[in-house]
Amino acid sequence: MLYGDTDAAGVVYNANFLRYIEIGRTELMREWVCTSSEIETMGFILPVTECWARDKAPALYDDRVRSETSISEISR
Repeated sequence: MLYGDTDAAGVVYNANFLRYIEIGRTELMREWVCTSSEIETMGFILPVTECWARDKAPALYDDRVRSETSISEISR
């Protein structure tokens, strides 16, 4: 974890996990389809309609964390 993602106690602030999830989403799309900017150029937007996270333990400064990203539904 980056120092700037932590609070005074060295614990990652929980809202930062949404940023990590967005990084996973961006990389998933890049690997499976194309970049987000290419999708937008085609006239599509990909809104996030639901997002959740389950913390198993606090993340601390300099920890390595694992984030899994998946697509559960695709619709029009």
